[in-house]
Amino acid sequence: MLARKIELSWPVVLGGGVAWLVTLLISVQLPIELSIALQVLYYGVFAVYVCCYLLFHYLPAQRKWPQLQQLCLYLQLVSVLLLFYLSHLNVIFILLVIVAAQVPIIYNQKQSLLLLAVVNGIWAGIFLLFWQQDLYTFALQLSLQLSFQLFAFSAIRIAIKEQHSREKLQLLNVQLQSTRALLSDSVRKSERLNISRDLHDICGHQLTALHLNLEFAVQTSSVEQRQVLLQCKDIASQLLADIRRVVKDIRLDAELDLATVLQQFVEKLPGIDLQLNYPNELKVGSHGQGEAILRICQEAITNAIRHGSEKSVSISLSQQDNQLYMRIANPCGNINDLKIGVGLASIEQRVEEYSGSVEFNYLNSDVFEIVIEMPLIQAEQSENA
Repeated sequence: MLARKIELSWPVVLGGGVAWLVTLLISVQLPIELSIALQVLYYGVFAVYVCCYLLFHYLPAQRKWPQLQQLCLYLQLVSVLLLFYLSHLNVIFILLVIVAAQVPIIYNQKQSLLLLAVVNGIWAGIFLLFWQQDLYTFALQLSLQLSFQLFAFSAIRIAIKEQHSREKLQLLNVQLQSTRALLSDSVRKSERLNISRDLHDICGHQLTALHLNLEFAVQTSSVEQRQVLLQCKDIASQLLADIRRVVKDIRLDAELDLATVLQQFVEKLPGIDLQLNYPNELKVGSHGQGEAILRICQEAITNAIRHGSEKSVSISLSQQDNQLYMRIANPCGNINDLKIGVGLASIEQRVEEYSGSVEFNYLNSDVFEIVIEMPLIQAEQSENA
């Protein structure tokens, strides 16, 4: 499995450039017996090595086609071995150290160490068969270059782990902030619902009773008092209508503005190219369902970061006939068999809690897609529940 890529800092790139320059300057003193054609071949292979290094890190296409990145790595390895064979210079092992620092970017520890062992085995064969050096010189050279390779390999591997941990911490922080904002909104709107319920149950009941009493008083009063009582009755009726209108407005406003919550969540994501499409009028009556939808998006984004071929996610939401439709897609590598892990199982469980359905699809073998459909709970249903 390919590991996720890291962005190399400028000191690492500068170190690689200095290593190329030093190796190239020393290579000016190639053995005299090396023909002009072989010297041209040597410098041509060196140029291939440098180009493959740059392509490995900076070509935009490598984010979409990881196989190209692998090809660049193997071309660098072959170039180093060929340079070593042609030049008979020990300094060439510096280039192998640079390659060793790139191996953990795309391979795990076991695969990386196996690849380095094979390459150093080939180097050892060239050293013993074509250079005809004594075993002491061979052991000294091999131990020296292995120590540098392992140091470079370990340093980059630690950098990868540190970046993964930092991104995971940032994502957890964003999830915590989104949950806090959702909880704050839920508490605020719950308090408003309680106020509207009290207005309806207490004031509404009292005003209705007052209206009935005034109606009875109008019918039993004298002509002189009737005009005043009718005015009081109209005032009570208008006040009751105003209270009912306020209660209705509060209940409508109690719906969760899911679009705003998702937009705030997206804006705080660490270095994620996320496209969010949603209707402005998207509302959810149940805060529990709103939190479930937010958790689904968070889990899908986490899954894309961990297993996707690049940090790009597309989330589309639409509403039709009280049904919510969600589509979450991200680029991925070639995967032959879909395995439902903890993250995808969590998405399934949240969708099923609200009588929805979910599908996991691969499109053109390079895009992973999650399609969700679930009924939306309106504010009235949530209150009755």
